Amino acid sequence: MGIHVIGCDCHRNFSKLSARDAQGQIAWRTRLEHRDRRHLRKQIRSWPAGTPVVLEATFGWGWLSDELQAAGLEPRLASSSKVAGRTPEAISAAISSCRCQAASYSITPRRCITQMLSITG
Repeated sequence: MGIHVIGCDCHRNFSKLSARDAQGQIAWRTRLEHRDRRHLRKQIRSWPAGTPVVLEATFGWGWLSDELQAAGLEPRLASSSKVAGRTPEAISAAISSCRCQAASYSITPRRCITQMLSITG
């Protein structure tokens, strides 16, 4: 099962991620710890190169974007309020958990992902 997009809900010490396949089904969910950068790099390098990672545009996203780019992934910034409005699933206006928020980023339609801010070095 190929990964189509990864959604990332960023926090200070960790991120919650959800990956979806081309059919929109959750392929996997994980928690990415930030304190051990060596382990973090190993983990993100295991994801398919070129995969879009829809990243919450919040304080501290810059270093994670750099790490994702270095791993060959395609980080995209997204506003949580705008993403919630674009999801085809019924996600409440106040997304209550990291897992739900990461899932909402991962379900953003491909056409919207290409319109999001592409982060280039």
